[in-house]
Parts: sequence; structure tokens; C-alpha cells
Amino acid sequence: MLEFAKNVIPILDRSFVLHDEFFDREDTYVPYESDITTMCYGSSEQGFKIKVEGEYEPKYGGRVVDRVLVTAYGLPEGMVFELESTRKAHDPAFLEMRLSSQQEEAITKIAKAFDDTFRHDPPFTEEELELELLCLKAALKHRAWSAAKQRAKRILRDFPNNPQALFALGVVLGVNEDFSKARTILEQVVSLDPNHYDAWYNLGIACYKQGDYKEA
Repeated sequence: MLEFAKNVIPILDRSFVLHDEFFDREDTYVPYESDITTMCYGSSEQGFKIKVEGEYEPKYGGRVVDRVLVTAYGLPEGMVFELESTRKAHDPAFLEMRLSSQQEEAITKIAKAFDDTFRHDPPFTEEELELELLCLKAALKHRAWSAAKQRAKRILRDFPNNPQALFALGVVLGVNEDFSKARTILEQVVSLDPNHYDAWYNLGIACYKQGDYKEA
């Protein structure tokens, strides 16, 4: 992840100067709960902040969540570059990238580099999609929000208008109190499936939380 970030950050910001040095490492360990390591790579002005986090659950035999976050700092105002890898229990790792810039060409180039570097798994077959949707439903039922988000986004890569995956993503966004994005996603769900009553219900909650009582 760091190597990829180092390779593409000049596309986003040509003035980005990166020093090959790790510093400011900090380790935090809570027995049987979590361990977190944070460090910086670069200089105090520009570089990447790296956070490696593990969560533990003794009844599941130890470490159940691994998360790695690589965030660029020192970018011009309005620019964002972040990579996050999450693996929960026995699920495969899920990697996502967050980008923000006024330079559409730069975003397109970095997105293509991301796909070329990390996207090696083939699209779901119809049978695999059916199984993945069952797993997604189970994740929602057990309130495994991180797993639900991962599975929903993986499905939406191949089936961007799948109502069940969009609904799951909207629910997770609502749980995380990102009601604006949740509302947008859930509005898409009810436009695709007007009889999706759970989506209407959650859309009402999102509207209410935004203070839009009339729409709620």
C-alpha cells in the first residue's frame, strides 16, 4: 500500500516531496482488546501517516479485525489521498481508496493505477452473487457493519445497481451517522425498487436525522 501511495502521489500533487524516512512511531496495546501502531513516513511537512490496528475477541480465538490506513498529509487544501485495507475474521481483505481533487485527469490516472495494481479478482458469476448476497444479509442481521460494508462495495463493483447491496451500504452509512450519503444511497434504492419497505423506513430515519421532517 505504501509503495503504491509513493508511486501515485506525484500524479495528484507534483510539488509533493517525499523523504525516505519513518518517524514518530507510537504503539498502543490493550490486552485482549486491541493493538494500534501509528507512524509517519516522509517529513514533518509532507508524507504519509500510517495506522495499523488489530482488534481482538477471545471467544473467536484472538484477532478478528485487521485494519491498515495510509493517509497523505501536506497536500494542498481540498486534496485527499487515503488507502484503507480491512480484514474481518475469515473474510478476505477489502481495500478501498479515497481521493479528492479538482484535477479530474489526475483522479482518473490514479484510479486506473489502483485497479491495475490491486484488482485481480474476476467479476462475480450469478451463482457467486447469490451466495455473496446471502453473506451480506447475514452480516446486516448480526450488525457486522464492517463486513457488510466490504461485501456491499465488492458486489457494487460488478453490479452497481444491485438494490440489496445499495441498501446495505445505506444502512451502514446511517449507522456511522453519515446521513447525507445514506439518504442519497437509499433514495437510489427506492427508485430501483419502490417496494423495498426497509429502504423507505431507513430513508425516513436519514431524513429525520437531517432535520427534514416533512420528507421523513
